[in-house]
Amino acid sequence: MSSSRPSLLFIARSFPPVANIATIRMASIARHLARCGWKITVLAPHPDLLRDSSNREAAVEFCRQEGIQLIPTGYDWRSLVPGLLRQRPGLPGIFGGIARRVARWLDIDDGAGWIRPILNATKHLPAGSIDLVLASGSPFASFEAARLLARRLRCPFVLDYRDPWTLRDFRTVPVRPWTVRKERRVCQEAAAILHVSPMLVPIHVSAFGGAERNHALTNGFDPEMLDSVPAREFEHPAIVYAGRFYPPHRVIQPVLEAVRMLHEEPGGQWTDLRFHYYGVDSGQVRQAAAACGAEGLLVDHGKVPQAESFAASKGAAVNVVVTSVLKSVDQGILGNLPGKLFEVIGLGSPVLLVSPDGSQARMILDHAASGIGVSGEDPARIAEALKELLQRRAGRGPQADAYSW
Repeated sequence: MSSSRPSLLFIARSFPPVANIATIRMASIARHLARCGWKITVLAPHPDLLRDSSNREAAVEFCRQEGIQLIPTGYDWRSLVPGLLRQRPGLPGIFGGIARRVARWLDIDDGAGWIRPILNATKHLPAGSIDLVLASGSPFASFEAARLLARRLRCPFVLDYRDPWTLRDFRTVPVRPWTVRKERRVCQEAAAILHVSPMLVPIHVSAFGGAERNHALTNGFDPEMLDSVPAREFEHPAIVYAGRFYPPHRVIQPVLEAVRMLHEEPGGQWTDLRFHYYGVDSGQVRQAAAACGAEGLLVDHGKVPQAESFAASKGAAVNVVVTSVLKSVDQGILGNLPGKLFEVIGLGSPVLLVSPDGSQARMILDHAASGIGVSGEDPARIAEALKELLQRRAGRGPQADAYSW
């Protein structure tokens, strides 16, 4: 062992000052391991490379308080991650678009350009100085970086799957055989593998083996972060969805149809009801609203800072989370546990979860007593669930604390 405290080298692209849903998991893992006595060193892209590094001072303070050391790295092929990283000056946007299309077609991970900078940034670490390497994916190139680092440092490595890799249901391109071979190799050599849902463990084991090395570590909410969030005050009952869509599973049209049904109910109780969207998929939500006649009920905020999204979700009359609107889905979809679910449970407003019967997400929501789960094929049933939730009082219940970090 390198010292009296075990040392962990943590490869985490989403880490403060990055502000996204993945960062909550990464920061929480690092914080709690540090509090358990581990010496944590995080490898993350240099803040100067980030498109938004406005939280830099808060990130420095977080690492100082928790005793976490940060090694900033470079990042090649930044055109593959335009939403997160600044693009190289002088490079026309059209070339970046072409690069991303080629990378998708060849199934090249958007973290492929991060492997070499990670290895370069850790050249000063001698063999035996680190006890364990932990990598979180996506990007899944971080898994290969962990494998190479662990070999050089002569220590084991652990993989943290925030999403499935080649087994992912939301993939938009076919899985290439060379990608499957990469995943099989890193999984065979890993000392342990973590998944965000218990249902995803047997799926992964059936494909890659190693039952004794695969474990579930679900997401959670960070009460230290969420308790200080101010709730936005809306002038009307606000139904809020913050996040992305992944057709045909994660779409919003059935919910918008339900909102329109409530708005048109006799008696006029819900005429001031509005649906607020926060995220980058404005085109999809506007198209869905037009398709079901709910354009006048949609308030599209587009992409906003995380703090604004949190405030809206905390002040919402109802928060909406969707895993799949389809009735017949495979085990991978049933096991899908979006980090957004834990976030809205922690923020305290009632939750409408659109998810198939028997899903892991439904089980979590029911145990947390934080909302109602419904399937997505019946907008009328969704409308009834919304009506019930609109009459509930907001506030995080005691059962919800079981899902905090």
